[in-house]
Amino acid sequence: MTSSPLPAQEKKDRFALTMPSTRDPVRISADQVVWTRADNSLELSGAVVVEHPDYLIRADRARADLDARVIRAEGNVTVER
Repeated sequence: MTSSPLPAQEKKDRFALTMPSTRDPVRISADQVVWTRADNSLELSGAVVVEHPDYLIRADRARADLDARVIRAEGNVTVER
């Protein structure tokens, strides 16, 4: 995924983020988090917050593919740098 500069805060319908290496942890919080062992993923809903070293993402819901290290956020997504 290539990234382009974002304004200090941007409102989007959807946003996908590749998680950095394990040296730079990503913190994820939500009202509800469900881990699925079969595909090693997280389904997040309600007040989702993703704290990435370069971004702070807020959304209504998100899905994190832990093997691919990708987070896809949807619904009232706000991205801050």
